[in-house]
Amino acid sequence: MARAKNVIVVGAGIVGAASAFALGKAGWKVRIIEEAKGPGLGASFGNGRQLSYSYTNALASPAILRELPRLACGKDDAFRMALPFTFSSMIWLTRFLRNCAAHRSTHNTLSALALAEKSRCEMESLLTQFPIDFEHKRAGKLTVFQTDKAFRVAQKLMQTKVSAGSNQKPLTAEEAIEVEPALAQYAKLAGAIYAPGDSTGNCSLFAESLIDLACEKFGAEFHGGVRASSIEDYGKTAGLVCDDGAVYEADQLVVCAGHYSHRLLEPLGYRLPVVAMKGYSFTAPKSALAPKVSVTDSSRRIVLTDLGDRLLVAGAADLGDDRSGYSMTRMGSVLNAARTAFPDAADYSCAGEFWAGHRPLTPNSLPVTKRLSHSVAVNTGHGMLGWTLAMGSAAVLTEVLKDTL
Repeated sequence: MARAKNVIVVGAGIVGAASAFALGKAGWKVRIIEEAKGPGLGASFGNGRQLSYSYTNALASPAILRELPRLACGKDDAFRMALPFTFSSMIWLTRFLRNCAAHRSTHNTLSALALAEKSRCEMESLLTQFPIDFEHKRAGKLTVFQTDKAFRVAQKLMQTKVSAGSNQKPLTAEEAIEVEPALAQYAKLAGAIYAPGDSTGNCSLFAESLIDLACEKFGAEFHGGVRASSIEDYGKTAGLVCDDGAVYEADQLVVCAGHYSHRLLEPLGYRLPVVAMKGYSFTAPKSALAPKVSVTDSSRRIVLTDLGDRLLVAGAADLGDDRSGYSMTRMGSVLNAARTAFPDAADYSCAGEFWAGHRPLTPNSLPVTKRLSHSVAVNTGHGMLGWTLAMGSAAVLTEVLKDTL
């Protein structure tokens, strides 16, 4: 009997965890290498916790193109352009601008929608077989709009997605308040788009559960607290060199290290079109007027998620900011946006669990899931939809690597 082939998965965020599980299920002998002590402690830890299978809108769009001069001048608290003036950043920005064309933006949105539907199916299949607890709740999702113009534009794209099979519908302000009474406190509500099938869950807990399942069911090995420093491509095999001097070798190496993937792969000659986009989140004790349905405020670029006794608010997009830690000024912007939009939803004076993390973003908002050489592959670049697209892209990855198993 031929031996099972070995694969090293670099990174145990939600994408790495999903990839490790899918590969183990497909018959690979999996070893996971993660810089943090445990899974799901990076960008997967403080995200908005929304499985937004319907909200797959590409960031590059005609609307964002019109806003770029204002964004570049730092006049939008929700979105900051912080790309360094380097050759690779300018290449990325040029590609991003090309993807702002209407036809490309629509294509990218529908491609992400198809991958999101694949993720939904993979999630349902997983939970049927392994009913793990990750605080999963089918809460539905409301995307709200302040102006009639923004609502009309959103409805046009929504109809395109509905034609592709997405379950969502437009609601008047009055209808939206019927679905979610907390919207009565939202000023200038022009309308909303409702996706009843979207859900929420604890992404970090889910990543941890997937790693545990991969170890228990498929014999995977998890190595936490190990920082990858470089990759060696030997042709038929690959090696991962770590800061502690250890070298791990396997038949296949899959890089799922978020925006850090670019730094690992560039010395091998692979220039991934991925930049960091920093986002912020906090929680606050919720009130009786907190929304129970997940809410995305399209104008303020914040999301609100019910955590039970607390309200989670995530927002801000600092494109190109890969610095660790968080700015209290930027955190204050997210706090003020939530307080303005939903003043009675939570006790914002007791806000805590402040967090900032980096989402790996591509110019077209689609992940890079492919083989780079015989023994090296990558799965990264999911942007703000890492939690939503992880299961789908992991399934794609197993197909990409199937011929080498």
